[in-house]
Amino acid sequence: MLTKFIQIIEDARTGEFRLETIFINVNNIIVVREDRRIQEINRTTPIVNDLRKEHQFTRITYNQGVRSHAVTVVGSPEAIVKLTEKTNHRLLRG
Repeated sequence: MLTKFIQIIEDARTGEFRLETIFINVNNIIVVREDRRIQEINRTTPIVNDLRKEHQFTRITYNQGVRSHAVTVVGSPEAIVKLTEKTNHRLLRG
């Protein structure tokens, strides 16, 4: 089941950040953890105009075929896990 997240993308050349929508199959998620680096950067100066210093960020690692891929999304790890459980619950109940 695909679930919508707001991804934080950092431009390696300029160091600037932007937000993009990403859809991840929650059945492929293998790790959810706090992204402290992005949180510290955002606390100093909001990385995107639409974000507050209080926002939390989570690093999601998911399987993508034979490889894993990691992305940082807006939201606390607890909120992300709750969202994925809600999505899985809906899927199981039909």
